[in-house]
Amino acid sequence: MVAPDDPMWITVGTLIDGETILKGPAHVVFNSRQILYTGSADRLPPRRVLKEGQTACDLILENYTMLPGLTDAHTHILKGGAELDQSKRNAIIKKDFRTLVTEALARAERLIPFGVMAMRDAGDKEGVGVALNELYHAGTTKKVPYIDSPAAAIYRRGQYGRFMGLPLDEHDSYDDCVKARADSGAYRIKLIVSDIVDFNTGKVMKKPQLSAQEVAACVKAARSKGMQIFAHASGQEGIENAILGGVDTIEHGFSMSEEQLLKMRDFDIAWVPTFVPVQFYYEALRKNKAGWKQLDILKKVLDQHAQMLIKAHELGVTIIAGSDAGSRGVPHGQGLLNELVLMEKAGMNPLDVLKSATGTGSERLSFRDKIGCLKKGYKPRFILTRHLVPNGVEKLQLDKYCFFDGALFESNENDTLAGL
Repeated sequence: MVAPDDPMWITVGTLIDGETILKGPAHVVFNSRQILYTGSADRLPPRRVLKEGQTACDLILENYTMLPGLTDAHTHILKGGAELDQSKRNAIIKKDFRTLVTEALARAERLIPFGVMAMRDAGDKEGVGVALNELYHAGTTKKVPYIDSPAAAIYRRGQYGRFMGLPLDEHDSYDDCVKARADSGAYRIKLIVSDIVDFNTGKVMKKPQLSAQEVAACVKAARSKGMQIFAHASGQEGIENAILGGVDTIEHGFSMSEEQLLKMRDFDIAWVPTFVPVQFYYEALRKNKAGWKQLDILKKVLDQHAQMLIKAHELGVTIIAGSDAGSRGVPHGQGLLNELVLMEKAGMNPLDVLKSATGTGSERLSFRDKIGCLKKGYKPRFILTRHLVPNGVEKLQLDKYCFFDGALFESNENDTLAGL
């Protein structure tokens, strides 16, 4: 533990600050409230940020890399993704609200040892994400990652999204619908613009739920309240409606075209690709040696998604890492680490993958707290690892130390994924 105002001075071998990488020794000075200084070891930190009379660092970790805590930009904290039994997953929402919040809070408390220190929840109609958001900002919980939530997602009655949303049709206007979400505690707005990918065809088989004009009306209402808006969208029609409607981020985005990537770049729309849920289903089929036709279809879906990720990166589209944790087969914490590996395997270099889960994510999503970077004034939430993460993000899955506002956690505190 670090005292609230007592500075600690560490020298590390490599510093990744969320935007750049500093190879060679680097100084980091912090207390339990904030980062006080970062810089090359070529010169000493200013005396004003050190203990009185201090001339040597408190700890030398020449073989360690320090990087910011990770952001998972697409989670569903209501459910644990490690549970594969669908009947048990369906039974979760039948529990009373207090139990749901208690279980979700316990789940969140286990994420820091994975290195996950912030998350953007993607919606639940029970209000669990909002409740955790309020507990976090009230400071009444144990150490849990930053979280904000859109409350219930907005979808069209009778279409995909009932399990996490409330219908747009319940309201007289788009303004009323967005206001209802804001009044329920939402920090941002989530739209479900399209259906999901059909794993038997590799396509979105239904027409989009919301037109470009309807998306634009929701965006206008959200912006009038200073709220960002993100859209579940796959299939080129749904993606096009989300783009033309002017959302801030597109979630999933399967079947994206290069032309749409160019529009996203020009309109400053970020992309959260979420490989892991489809990859899980693909691996499950392959393990069971079943569904060979479906396997071939899913491989093509994943390969096209990987190609578009690299094209997006080349074109300058903002890419943010999100795992869809809570989906079947995607445990919280571990799901994000798996997502980062898949992004690297697709062809992104490790530093850019790390940026998508640190500085890029937290800055683009306008989190209320200063997190995701290791710079003066940011909260001291970071990972220390002996492994060369800049050479491969899979090394984040190995042993590491996670520092969170004065408390130190070890990765081996997670001995099971049960409940996550």
